[in-house]
Amino acid sequence: MDNHKGVIIVGGGGIGSSLFQDLCRFLPHTIDIHLMDGDTVEGKNIQRQMYSRRDLGSNKAEALAAKATTALGLDRVYFHPHYLSAPRQLQRIAKHYRQAILVGAVDNHPARRVLEAFVRQSAEKIYYIDCANEEQRGEVVVVYGDRTEVSGYFRSELDPSVVTDKQGDRMHPSCAQQLDDGNLQTLFTNRKAAIITLELISAFLHGEIRVGMVYFKECQVRRWMSVSGF
Repeated sequence: MDNHKGVIIVGGGGIGSSLFQDLCRFLPHTIDIHLMDGDTVEGKNIQRQMYSRRDLGSNKAEALAAKATTALGLDRVYFHPHYLSAPRQLQRIAKHYRQAILVGAVDNHPARRVLEAFVRQSAEKIYYIDCANEEQRGEVVVVYGDRTEVSGYFRSELDPSVVTDKQGDRMHPSCAQQLDDGNLQTLFTNRKAAIITLELISAFLHGEIRVGMVYFKECQVRRWMSVSGF
């Protein structure tokens, strides 16, 4: 590690697993990629996430990292086989980089609160992309913290339930459950969120900082973003 830039993805589900594989093919091999997830691969993950039957029972982050190192020969891929529970877990990773790209691909608000807390208190420069989707729509919220201030608005500033929700999104079916029920639309929104995130990361790596929100529903995509450089 100890590199100029690194990407940290929290969550290896529908969005996170897709984005991870895209980044492994897209990013220069000088950029580190980290994936954090405490889940194990289950049968319901096989068809709709980036896993195979050989991965059953394995930790999601470890399984995806193994694919990247074996199939693509990458040696700058790191896995963290645990759930996110405290900002210090992210700090241990981000401290190695001058600038870190942090992607939240989680399905619960308690994890989002930890992600936001880390960005607010981090001593490093953090480009934070928060992904969320439902059956037919989703949002990608982007902020940039440069040690002294944060540009953009966190999801908690746009959606108060991020602050008040103590149990996560337990009242709503997970993406995996919706896909098990035959809801292919959720697969489309997962992929759309991942592709939008990939575009934002590409722009950032080329010196363009986009902050704001991208909202999408079916074939409509609306962007409320400001653009600056570094």
